[in-house]
Amino acid sequence: SSGINAEYGEPMEVYRCEYVVDGTNLGFMISDSNCNLVIYSYQPEAVESQGGMKLIRKSDINIGAHVNTFFRTGIRIHDGTILGTSASSALLHPSEKRHVTWFATLDGALGSFLPLSEKKYRRLFMLHNKLVTAVPHVAGLNPKKFRTAKMPGRWLMNPHRNILDYQLLTNFLTLSHTERRELAKQIGTTPSQIVDDLMSIQKSMMIF
Repeated sequence: SSGINAEYGEPMEVYRCEYVVDGTNLGFMISDSNCNLVIYSYQPEAVESQGGMKLIRKSDINIGAHVNTFFRTGIRIHDGTILGTSASSALLHPSEKRHVTWFATLDGALGSFLPLSEKKYRRLFMLHNKLVTAVPHVAGLNPKKFRTAKMPGRWLMNPHRNILDYQLLTNFLTLSHTERRELAKQIGTTPSQIVDDLMSIQKSMMIF
């Protein structure tokens, strides 16, 4: 059970809510009527939280469909078992104990959200920004614009684009060897490191 008593302080028609478990950090994922997924955190030490009375908006993304249900599972860990189902789970550092937050939409799609380590996130964030302009997109549409959270009315708030689109990231695998090497060089890493990052995400979410 949770003893947290705070509000998010924004006009929003909420469809569903679920916890986001990132090691020792706990967040709240909300789906709304504008097809957004929004993550809030409880940080009473932050000035903008007004002493813990308000949740802090950390991330948001628009997925283009209404989400009406969430559920969580542990990630698949190094020995191939699911977090929490074997003795190996107890040996993990607390920061490695993450959950996959799954969601289903009213049009029948299934998606997922996985927290990443800071180092991996920074590397893939730079790649994500490069891929927006480095590869062609369906109908010439801009994925960054499409994934930006839709705000009702005139909100005095900037979107928090901290969620990466895994589908966009996998476009890296379709590039030629030369293109991969050049793109990786621009962000200060190697193609093999990026491929390892993408594969580790996929393995962590191989639950079913």
